[in-house]
Formats: sequence, C-alpha cells, structure tokens
Amino acid sequence: MKKKIWYSMIMCMCVMLMTCTSCDLFKKSTETKQSLNVSELVKADKDQMSKHVMGEYKWFETQIVLKDYLDTEVCDGSVVEVNNVFEYIIPDTTVADSVKNFDIRVCLFNHTLETNNMVEVSDLWLGDNPMEDVKLSFEDAYKAVMAANYPKPHTRKCTLRKEVGPKAANPQYIFGNRTAQLYVDAVDGTVRDTNPVYEGSKVQRPLGEWP
Repeated sequence: MKKKIWYSMIMCMCVMLMTCTSCDLFKKSTETKQSLNVSELVKADKDQMSKHVMGEYKWFETQIVLKDYLDTEVCDGSVVEVNNVFEYIIPDTTVADSVKNFDIRVCLFNHTLETNNMVEVSDLWLGDNPMEDVKLSFEDAYKAVMAANYPKPHTRKCTLRKEVGPKAANPQYIFGNRTAQLYVDAVDGTVRDTNPVYEGSKVQRPLGEWP
C-alpha cells in the first residue's frame, strides 16, 4: 500500500480511538480472552459492513499481531490484535446520471483483547487487490509456517493481503519484518521465503515499501 495512505489512516485511527474509545457497532467484551480468533473477527466485521454499507464492499487486508515473537520458543500463535480493512463506494446522487461521481470510504476495524473499534475515513486504499478466495485460516497458516524448513523471522506481525504486482498470485499470509518474510498461500497452503507476486520479475518489491 502507499505509505502516505497508511500513515494518514493510522494517524486518523489514533485520533479517533482517543476521542471515541467505543463505537455503536461494538460493545466491550467482559470476558478475559487469551487469544483473538482471526476468522471469527473477519466474519463479524464482514457482517458489520453488510449492515453498515447496505451494498457492495471490498475486503482488502487483515493485519495480525502475535503475543510473542515468531522465532521464540514461547510463541504458540496467540493473537493479541487484529485489524481488518474494507472499502466501499458511495455514489453522488446530487449529480446527473450521466456524470460518474463517487466518494470512496475506507473502514478500519481494530480489535484487541480488551477493545473493539471502527474508524471510517474518506480515502482510497492502494496496493492490494480485493480478497475473496481465502481458504486457509490464520491458525492453519501459523502451523504451516512453523512446520516449514525456513528460519523464522523475528516478528510479531502477520498480514493477509492480495498484493498488486507484476504477477497474479493468491492472497498470502505474510509473516515478517523489513529484512525477512515468509509467505503462506491462503488458498493452497504453500510456504515460500519469496514473494510470489514478484517471482521471475526483476522488481522484487515496491520501492521503499514493505507488505
């Protein structure tokens, strides 16, 4: 994604979370959780989008934060934060039908062990294709990456995305940092240490960007 969009969304999210720690779409859980269920939260946020938008929307990204670093013995796949990114379009009904004019909205859902929030901004999400064909759960992706014969990156981050690039590829669970990444195919479970979107290409990743 474009850094400018990412930073602007993060700053907006921080402001909104400080000024509005709860949202009408959510209620704080009274249960003490040890780990978040990524699949359940994706489904819940899709349900909220269906109610909120009352029309078509696109799911672009899921960002996951592990409790412990992937390359440590104590890491068991427990999740402490999940962010889901969606986008939808609002037609401008004030103009003639022959004129195409739209407002694009990005919805960022944030979940931690203690809170659930949603921020909506008038913006454009770039760098990802919409995801529809995800078959592998995060739990399965975590098991696959841990079983793979690759050094584990020193990271607590995993991003599920279908990156825009020179080569078409399935959505990927990307575990890693700026220097090392492991990619788990979200459809067939294949684990790689290279980005399939750039395999065979002279360009290995967007200049200055990290998935």
